Amino acid sequence: MFETLNRLYHAGSIEEAQLENAVTKGWITWEEKTYIESIQKCMQEVY
Repeated sequence: MFETLNRLYHAGSIEEAQLENAVTKGWITWEEKTYIESIQKCMQEVY
């Protein structure tokens, strides 16, 4: 599930709220959510 949510988030198909819902449902951990968001922030800084 982590890989799917990661791909969808970076493609712009889901937002932070949907990642929070995934944590609430137990699909991913809080650490995985933070990791997904940090990758996006790093990519924005590079570009």
